[in-house]
Amino acid sequence: METNLVQLTLTLLGANLWLTAEPLAGGARGFSMENVRVPRFDTESAVLRALAAAGVGSWSSFPLDGIQATLSRAQLRSIGFKGNF
Repeated sequence: METNLVQLTLTLLGANLWLTAEPLAGGARGFSMENVRVPRFDTESAVLRALAAAGVGSWSSFPLDGIQATLSRAQLRSIGFKGNF
């Protein structure tokens, strides 16, 4: 299974929350993430539910320093990431 080590960061921009996934230097890279479109969420709890449903983990609030995780394409898509990756 192809996976990538990524840093997930939650950013508040206007009234929306954007979840970004940036590949970490030196981490495993099983596929290209150049054309990933980031998902938009209305609430932090929606982000946490998406992460739990994808099997990333469960938190009571999103960590301020982000989340480092090894994710597959299927997990990224189930969180809400779109694009040709």
